[in-house]
Amino acid sequence: MLTALLNLLHKRYRLPCQVIGTGSWTAAIYQGNPDVAGVWSFHRHLPFLLDRPWSSVRRALRDSAPGPIYICERHYRQLPRIRRMLRLSGVDGRRCVFIGSDTAAEPRIDGLVNLGAVTPPALRATDYPLPPPPALDGPRLHVLAAERAERDAWLQAQGWYGRELILLQPGNHRSMGPRRARWRRLNTDDKWWPLERWADLLHRIHDCRSDALLVLCGSSEEVPMLEEIRTAA
Repeated sequence: MLTALLNLLHKRYRLPCQVIGTGSWTAAIYQGNPDVAGVWSFHRHLPFLLDRPWSSVRRALRDSAPGPIYICERHYRQLPRIRRMLRLSGVDGRRCVFIGSDTAAEPRIDGLVNLGAVTPPALRATDYPLPPPPALDGPRLHVLAAERAERDAWLQAQGWYGRELILLQPGNHRSMGPRRARWRRLNTDDKWWPLERWADLLHRIHDCRSDALLVLCGSSEEVPMLEEIRTAA
């Protein structure tokens, strides 16, 4: 989702972006993306002062002045942490634009693109005009040549090469986390769809695209969940 915003900011400010995020997968997601100059990834729950990337991130935030900083996180537990990072890095608050809580009801991509259209108070909007909508690219993942070769070899081994594939990823960060069994047992994961809904969705897709192969995707921790969905369908 974030790639649409990164593309807009790259075109608007004429420099590729530096991305600060959480999770071990962050760097791999943006590898090969021309809109990204660098990626730093923090552990979501470890104090950031103890995390390895902190010194590099603090230096990058300082060195990027007077450039803009766009904050896409709106979770109430993460925002204080982000504000502490900015304060300890000596960032001028006028460089920052935070995504508003009122964007939660609109499509995620629209909210991010609208965020990129806002100019931080430290800059003049007339100096950084918005690119026309047709010029924007995204959301998109940039697949490396080595990854394409690995994909093709795997598809050939499965006997699927040349077939239309529809990939579905039912999980979320909770379904692959260490407390996933507890979420399921208490039925408190508000991001989770019941098995019967996934089964119904698979049937509906198959009715519309009967020649396509439907592939359930997920992490190794999610394999039992994916098997449940496959059995239910």
